[in-house]
Amino acid sequence: MRFDELKRRAVYQAVSDADEVDELTPYVDQYINEGYDRMLSIAEKTEPPLLMDEDEPALPEWMHPAIADYATFLLLRNGSPQKQSRGIQFRAAYEETVARFFRDGGLVGKKSCFDGVYQ
Repeated sequence: MRFDELKRRAVYQAVSDADEVDELTPYVDQYINEGYDRMLSIAEKTEPPLLMDEDEPALPEWMHPAIADYATFLLLRNGSPQKQSRGIQFRAAYEETVARFFRDGGLVGKKSCFDGVYQ
């Protein structure tokens, strides 16, 4: 997903209106990049932050929605108790993606054979 798609997704998940992106832009940009930075640190990669709408995260495509989920959680965390409880669901979805990343062997995948084992 491109940066602009991530922003629209996060805003839509938070306020049910993707047209609010312009109003929330300074915050959603920062929150998308925070989620992206967290994912990069988990993957042990260093990449520049997303700045232009055409920028894409340097992570597998299946991880991109989790970046928007993390931004949605951050957008909702300071709201009413109802918004906070909605935000927890997006945080859980983000954490499930992190767990899947580790479960599937990270960026290199699972090992199917062992090297250096005496048979």
